[in-house]
Amino acid sequence: MSLRIRTNSSRCGFSLIEVLIAILVLALGLLGLGAIFPVVIAQQRNAVDATQGEVVASTAQALLSGQSEIIDLKYIAGNVTFNDPGAVDGDYSYLWDSSFSFGPGAVNTSGTPNYDVTTGDIELQDVPAGNGNTVTTDQLWQRTIPLSARLYPQPYSGVEPQFVWDFVVRREPTQNAIQVGVFVRRIESRIPVPRNFSLSDVLTGNGTQKLIPVASSFTGLPTVARPGLPVAYSIPQFLEIHVNDEQLDRFEFTNPNAMNDTSREFVRKIGQKLIDNTGVVRSVIGLDKDDVNIVLVDPPFRLENAGNGNTPGTDAQRASWVQQIAFTPLPPAAARVFTVEGGS
Repeated sequence: MSLRIRTNSSRCGFSLIEVLIAILVLALGLLGLGAIFPVVIAQQRNAVDATQGEVVASTAQALLSGQSEIIDLKYIAGNVTFNDPGAVDGDYSYLWDSSFSFGPGAVNTSGTPNYDVTTGDIELQDVPAGNGNTVTTDQLWQRTIPLSARLYPQPYSGVEPQFVWDFVVRREPTQNAIQVGVFVRRIESRIPVPRNFSLSDVLTGNGTQKLIPVASSFTGLPTVARPGLPVAYSIPQFLEIHVNDEQLDRFEFTNPNAMNDTSREFVRKIGQKLIDNTGVVRSVIGLDKDDVNIVLVDPPFRLENAGNGNTPGTDAQRASWVQQIAFTPLPPAAARVFTVEGGS
């Protein structure tokens, strides 16, 4: 009698369809993971920029608050015409102010920061004697804050420049002093650097063509400075707004039909930082879904700052009502407001 042993030679495996489904699931997972990476990287960079931006803002504040041969903003406060749109009668606007010119040497009689959009330098005219100030030794009492002095870190310091800061000024009503709004922006990362040169060389024009760190086309749109490309320095901008006393978490653009849609699009960016004429920095957190002229901000406005779109009738209302915002075309890494003590 013989025994037969039956062996089971069949083995379990995967069908082609199962393999394809597994590959599809894996691919979808990798695509989702790949979509997350840019967001995480962008958030980390924004967090780093915000931290470093505050350091740069502190550096700018220390320079602008001091009395140096480079700049002394206290001269502006003694100029009775500064922030006065009409006759010298104390009817001040208390609005942020700056100007611009194409080329160096422009004399700015109001004392406001004058941006040379061809170089990025800021020119200030000190106030002559007779307005409570001391005459400076500079020709025409004019001082220049070169672009290179506003780069951070400073060129050739061992670390390439990463940020540039700019500022606007206004008359602060309670102290009759100068209030300063500082914007810190990251330098455009796509600026071309020739072989054997550094970014410091490019931004200072040391042996190569000088390029602007934050540029705009002559139509006002942000762009990248490149050799031979005509661009302007991207200067701070202003827009008129008003706040309804029943909606203190938002503002509305004044003159909805005005030809400034480009500037409004710069403002309508989530995360954009705005400085209003009460001296408060606010961040854009949302947009009104029904009205393109309304922008949501944080922190909200205060009731005494809301004018409901009316024209201020007294100096007190003019000083407290929100009428204007200052901003930069691309959202800054930091924005700060401070008052220069003992300004007049």
